[in-house]
Amino acid sequence: MIRIIFVKEERCFLLEEMLNVEASFGDLGDASLVQSKLPKKLKKRRAIVTEDGPAGYEEYVDYSFPEEAHTQNL
Repeated sequence: MIRIIFVKEERCFLLEEMLNVEASFGDLGDASLVQSKLPKKLKKRRAIVTEDGPAGYEEYVDYSFPEEAHTQNL
């Protein structure tokens, strides 16, 4: 689960950098192509479990990519 979150963070970072590059080209760049692929940031909570039992909750940021949202509905 944690590995998936790191991959999503890396993917989000790359898309944001791509958006910056497209925006820096001015009229030659097409930032709308990248903007349509940017994810929504979602705050989520997960339970923390220790040897003694539940220890509370941890907040983390998850990313919802538009491409993944379409495949989940199938």
